[in-house]
This record gives sequence, structure tokens and C-alpha cells, in this order.
Amino acid sequence: MNAPGTKSDPKSIPPEEVVRALFKPKTEGEEGKAKLDKLLELFPDTAEEERPSTLVLQKVAAIETGAVLPLKSENFFHFFLMEHEVWEKVRNPGEFLVRQLPLDEKDNDDDEEEYVICVMGKNKPLNIPIIFSSARNFCYINGYSFDTPAGLVQYHYRNHIPLDENGTRLLTPIMKDSIFINHAQIAFTNKVVVGSRGIAIASIRTGFFSNVQVAVMDYSTFAFEQGRLENLYQVTRLARSCDHPNIIKYYGIAMSQAPAYILTEYCSQGTLGYIVRKPVGPDVGKREMYAHGLAKGLKYLEHRMILHRNIHIDNIYVDGKNQVKIAEFANSIFGVKLIEILGMVAMRHLAPEVIMRNHYSKKSEIWAFGVVLWEIFHNGATPYDEFTDTEVAKKVAYADLRLKCISDKFPNKLWRICEKCWAKQGDERPSIDEILEEMEMEQRASSGIFDRIYESFALLME
Repeated sequence: MNAPGTKSDPKSIPPEEVVRALFKPKTEGEEGKAKLDKLLELFPDTAEEERPSTLVLQKVAAIETGAVLPLKSENFFHFFLMEHEVWEKVRNPGEFLVRQLPLDEKDNDDDEEEYVICVMGKNKPLNIPIIFSSARNFCYINGYSFDTPAGLVQYHYRNHIPLDENGTRLLTPIMKDSIFINHAQIAFTNKVVVGSRGIAIASIRTGFFSNVQVAVMDYSTFAFEQGRLENLYQVTRLARSCDHPNIIKYYGIAMSQAPAYILTEYCSQGTLGYIVRKPVGPDVGKREMYAHGLAKGLKYLEHRMILHRNIHIDNIYVDGKNQVKIAEFANSIFGVKLIEILGMVAMRHLAPEVIMRNHYSKKSEIWAFGVVLWEIFHNGATPYDEFTDTEVAKKVAYADLRLKCISDKFPNKLWRICEKCWAKQGDERPSIDEILEEMEMEQRASSGIFDRIYESFALLME
């Protein structure tokens, strides 16, 4: 939002000068002058109206504002909070927060950031914009100018100065959600290489004497622009809302400055792909446990109406307790709300309808689950490794290409599930509930067999 300005046209001529020019030959002497004055009375005096209005601002020095942090690092700054969410937080007179307008709320299509003070007035909620000069070298509101928007807000808050003629004051700041993490809270401690991935390890302060170890997803190669940051924020909110032992925990996002970071729980064993590719990999029982945990995680996401859209073996992590965790939510969507795909998509895990029509659904997630199941029991081998990505896409979509079982570690019951997951039509694939029921039925049957063997052995010992 820029300060309004006025423009003057140097070529324009006042109407009275036009009259003088037209009547000049006839206006000599006292009589002519009197006639001219009478004609000029017909034209209003526009000098005052045409004079550009000057906005007089009182400059407030930075040292007087009390602002120490940039606006985006202030606890009352809520980034891209939607307007309907604001008034769930700001309820009482004088309560306030500052937010950045999302792109779909901006009046202009430019790249300039726009900030709004959301404050509860005496009788109604108010959205008061922070206005910038045309060069954006200062901002102002209600007759005061400041070097920074943080200074503007802090000065009015600390000194109880009204924001408008109605006496609206900033009395109680509403603290931003814990999803927002300042870069200053992050202390990098180590970087480990797991397989082909480098994972930055850090701790974040959660109190004066408490820290949490986290993994840091670095978006330094990511364009630090508003549209992309909004998507990262929405992805983090979506993933952070998940609470399940087979979904990786998201702590928050640091986006007040470049680079942006997303912070998640640290899984010490790395990716599931890294584990099953080891020369001496896990036994069949442990692989079955991984498959079962993955299915439970997918069931939870389906229950939450979340489509992951990028399930593959290197997007699944394993913690120190051998618990699998679905991670990497960069491409995830809630319900049918589409957002920009932020991460690389695993082409070899895409269902035919995704390849042909870009149609994602819970049934395309089932297809990807079947491919991961195949990977788990084939030591993390590349699916269809004899073909390029483009060839795989064409053959899966149009030539019914399917994976084959070439592993002696693959239990028949799970291979049968895989084959069902790859039905051409989505509605012919099993649901995740049906898959889990089949898995658990086999587990119960196996458990019963072992119980009977144990009982028989105990009887023989007697």
C-alpha cells in the first residue's frame, strides 16, 4: 500500500489566462479592464483546489520506538493467518496481532508485502493497514512515520497512542502459534549422512532450560517468495495437525528470513529404504512389521482426509524403536484443495489415473502402498529398473506394466495384497481397512500356530 500522491500537468493553462489571451485586443483602457474583470468573475478561483495536498508526518526516531526485532520475529506477528482465523483469537477490546496479507487477499498483484494490524476496537473488529511510502523507505499511520513496521507497532503499543480518531489502542498482543519458530531458536549441532541424504540435526529451545532434538529440512534452494512460503506454511500446518505413532511429528516452520526451515522429529535409523538396502537387512518378521505400520499410518491419513501424494520408501523414516514414520508432506493436500507440488514426485509409484489425468485419490495412495510393499521385500530395489521414468509412465498407464515378485523373502499373503493394489481401475483396489484386516488376520493366525506349538512343546516337557 503506497501513499496517495497527486500529479500536475505542466502544459495545462488556467482558464483565466485563456480569457485574457482571447480578449487582449479589446481590453485596453479602463473600460476594457472592467469588462475583463467582469468576465473573470464567472470562473471560480481554482488555485487552492489545484494545489497538491501535503501530508505532514511526525517522524519518530527508531530509538524511541522500543523495537528490537524485525516485524516477522515479533511474537505478535502471525504471518499468513486467514482473516476468519484472526477473530477467533482477537476477541476483547485492545487485543491485537499483525499479519501479512495472503496473496488472495491482496488488492494488487505486485510482489510487495502488505501488513495489517488486526485489533478489536471499542465496538467492532478493525483491520488497519500499515501504509508504506512509494519508495518503501518508511511507513506511517495516523500522522506518525517510522523507519520500520515493527517500530510503528511497538511505539503505539508501548505508549498507548491511538491508531485512529476513535481512540483505538493496542493493549494486549496475541502471541503467535508455536508452529512459528524463530531462526534464533535453532542451534545446529550435527549433520549426518543417511544413505544419499544429508540430514541436519539441531535443537530448538522450548523453554528457559528445555530443548528438543529435531531434524531440519532446509529450503535454501527454494525461492523465498510469498506464494511458495504460503504453501510451505499450509503444508506444515497440515502435517503438524497429525498425531499418530506412524506419522512423523512436525514441530514447526522457521520462515521469518531466508532460508526457510521445517523442523520435524529426528528418526535415528534414517529412511526405510536405507535400512532394507543394507547388506544384512532386517528379517522377514521385521519387514512385515514395517509394512503393517505403514498401513496404519495411511489409514490415519485417510481418516483425516489427507492425501500424501508422494508415498515411497525413501519418504518413510524409522525411529530408534523401529517404528515407521510417514514423512515428507511437501505434496500433501487436504480433501480436494489443491496446492502447488513443492517436492519431487516418485514417478515409479504413480497409479495409471495419476499419470493419465493427474487424478489423485485414496485409491492412488493404495497403488503407491503396493509399490512400497514390493520395495520392502526386494531390499529397496528400484521398481522397473530396466526402464526410464518416461517408459515406466507410458507402460504402466497404457500397457498394463506391473512389478513381478523375484524375492524369496516375500510372504505369499503380502504378495497377494500387492497384486490387488495394482488393479487398473481404482475402485477395484482394496481399501486400506481391508488391507489392514487381511494383514492382522494373518498375524492372528500365525500367532495361534506359535501358541499351539508352544503348548505342545510344554506338554512334551512334562
